[in-house]
Amino acid sequence: MGDTWVIIPFANVIQQMIDDCVEGSINKARHSIDGVDRIILKWDGSTPPDLIGYTQYDHTEICLILQGTDWSEAYQA
Repeated sequence: MGDTWVIIPFANVIQQMIDDCVEGSINKARHSIDGVDRIILKWDGSTPPDLIGYTQYDHTEICLILQGTDWSEAYQA
């Protein structure tokens, strides 16, 4: 099974989510730059219980999302 990602509001993040994900630290996770303050979390294997119910993305999907203006300064007008 490959890596899986979710995008969630930063305000919803709890320590257990970070502990269950690859990032290992809230400071290492990718944050949106659009002022909405969302965060991307990644894991490998079964979905961590606290992340069930969030939309899940595979590698191709998350790469397309990260090209958008919400996530990449290179695409800012």
